[in-house]
Amino acid sequence: MPISCWSSSPAIYALHQRQHCRRQDDQRWLTGYIRLVVAGFLNSFIRHADVLKIANLAQIVNVIAPLMTRGDELLVQSIFYPFEMYSRRRAGVSLRPVVQGPSFESRANGLAQLIDASAILNQSQLNVFLTNRSPDEPAIVQISVEDCPIVSFDSAELVTGPDAQAANSFRTP
Repeated sequence: MPISCWSSSPAIYALHQRQHCRRQDDQRWLTGYIRLVVAGFLNSFIRHADVLKIANLAQIVNVIAPLMTRGDELLVQSIFYPFEMYSRRRAGVSLRPVVQGPSFESRANGLAQLIDASAILNQSQLNVFLTNRSPDEPAIVQISVEDCPIVSFDSAELVTGPDAQAANSFRTP
């Protein structure tokens, strides 16, 4: 079954805590932290698909977008990759995974799992999306389905970066 794993090294930072840059060529706030936030939102949307019927990205190009343009130049932001990864595996029925493992105390929401997860069953394919919220520890993950054995592993993807502050810009794409 295809398993998609999204991982990053940073702790969670909310979008509103990041300072928006005024200059289009200086998008340093779109860092690895923001990739983690994007994956968290996407996991939440999938887990709540029973009540959430549509979610939109307001800025598709420029401002705070996955794709930035300047003249003929195109800059692929770090947040593009989670959107791409999830969008290719979006069809099917949303499942609510049970996550057991290490947790941490968040400032705003109390106890939270270090591994954030969502899953989509598309006929006989299970797509699992995982986010490691730990700032410095890798995570070993075991996936099992209660009423159906997993008979094969098709593929996996990993999105990561050199550090949590890594960001693309027109100067350093």
